Amino acid sequence: MGRKSGGIIWSVIASLVFLSLSVYPLTGNELFWEIKERFKEISDYQCTYVSFVAKGDKNEEYTFRYFFKKPKKIRMEVISEKDKGTVLIYREGKVYVRPGRGFLSRFTLTFHPRHKRVCDLRGYGIDQSDWGEFIDYHLPYLKEGSFQIIGREMVGERETILLEMRSKEPQETQGIAYERIWVDKELKVPIKYEHYDINNQLIRSSNYEDIEINVGLEENLFEM
Repeated sequence: MGRKSGGIIWSVIASLVFLSLSVYPLTGNELFWEIKERFKEISDYQCTYVSFVAKGDKNEEYTFRYFFKKPKKIRMEVISEKDKGTVLIYREGKVYVRPGRGFLSRFTLTFHPRHKRVCDLRGYGIDQSDWGEFIDYHLPYLKEGSFQIIGREMVGERETILLEMRSKEPQETQGIAYERIWVDKELKVPIKYEHYDINNQLIRSSNYEDIEINVGLEENLFEM
């Protein structure tokens, strides 16, 4: 009797899990359009941004205090130990940098957004770090019905919907074979994503924590 009851209980649990995943009313593509529409309502946001990237036998990880204001102004303050105190600002097509330590910390340096000094190991720059850029990059793939909802997960204390997109030609998508995106169910914004290559190796991840939206960021925050 006990064994049979246990089997029934596990069957019920499995059914509930299946239902919790299947009753979400939107497809993956429709959810992504909701993200796009939600971004139209956002004038600014701030958060803690954790970035990891790997290429070959090298990898790097940084933690930033992150600020974004439309139409497109970005401020990133390094708070992890490496390069701690360094400030990067993107506005009007240029990146301004004030190093956190050493003699150069007295000066503001100016770079093109694609300059290797202000890009990560895979050539990804500060101007490509915001939600708007993230959304625009993915829009061409919506026509292919690429996004699939594969589950729900807790990320910290946030309930998320997990999307997955697989590339038909990884060589055309910066070496990304598949991508997973965790979308905050309440905020309708991406709060985490991961990129994997054809060998299932993690080559990039980004986490957005302590998110505050439409806080009224001042213009002078985006000046050195």
